[in-house]
Order: sequence, then structure tokens, then C-alpha cells
Amino acid sequence: MTLLGTEQVQSAANTMSHAAGEMKRAADQIDDALRRHSQFLEDWITRFEANASRLLETGQ
Repeated sequence: MTLLGTEQVQSAANTMSHAAGEMKRAADQIDDALRRHSQFLEDWITRFEANASRLLETGQ
């Protein structure tokens, strides 16, 4: 691809900047989803351990 002037260079730079921003937003969304998933699993394990302990104490 050949760029023929400052307007085309500026347009290409704006396009790349916009794409980089979109990639950053996507990465942030993935990071947030993984953080929420991790918290869900931590909560689940805590509840599971509590129930398992209770079962062991009652001998069931």
C-alpha cells in the first residue's frame, strides 16, 4: 500500500489508533470476564468446602 500525502498518512494513523483502542477495550472485557469467573469459582469452592466439612462432621 502506498500512501500519497499527509492526509492519507493521517487517516491511516487514525485508523490504526482506533483499532488499537478497540483491541484494548476487548482485552479489558476479557480481563473483567476472567476476573468475575475466578471470583465465582472461589465462592463455589468455599461453599463446597463448607458443605463437605459439614457432611464429614455429621458422618454422612
